[in-house]
Amino acid sequence: SSTALPRRRSGPTLAKAIRAAHLIVLDGLGGEQRHGHEVARLAVAQEEAADLLDRMSGDRAGLVVFAGKPFLRSPLTSDLAALREIVGGAGGELGLVPPGSDLAEAVGLAAGLLQGAETQTRIMLIISDGEDREDGVDRAIDDARAAGVRVYTAGVGTAAGAQVIDVDRESGVATPRVDAAGAPVLTRLD
Repeated sequence: SSTALPRRRSGPTLAKAIRAAHLIVLDGLGGEQRHGHEVARLAVAQEEAADLLDRMSGDRAGLVVFAGKPFLRSPLTSDLAALREIVGGAGGELGLVPPGSDLAEAVGLAAGLLQGAETQTRIMLIISDGEDREDGVDRAIDDARAAGVRVYTAGVGTAAGAQVIDVDRESGVATPRVDAAGAPVLTRLD
């Protein structure tokens, strides 16, 4: 009697089938700033991310949203249509992250997620105004690049900037933010 031995399947491995792994790092543009200019900037950022997803084929992508802290909104997935929907709804989920801007931590989170990707091509796209109210963004990007991650940026905003508007989450009252000296706090493309 003959015993059938298990055979190894032939064909491309998962790593070969997936051309690239992309992590989109989407700036919540201040988190609590849900008024006028900030809403328009976030909409532009979401549109850029959606356009990128529309051009992908055979890739996997994920989404990290950040303001004061990063939040993994979607791990790497090949369901790019679903991810596009998640990107479109990211503005309504900014209550999941505290106000502020910690780009360095967001870059670190995204780089760590890309390390586990089963492909040689790992890409991070940061869509942000570039402001980082914490320290370490240059180091985080250098570390990601040293780990083999290609880091690209897409700037959202203007060099002239706009005043930061804080909206109370309970009352909905919008208040211009001022610094300790009473001067308007601006957010600008950096």
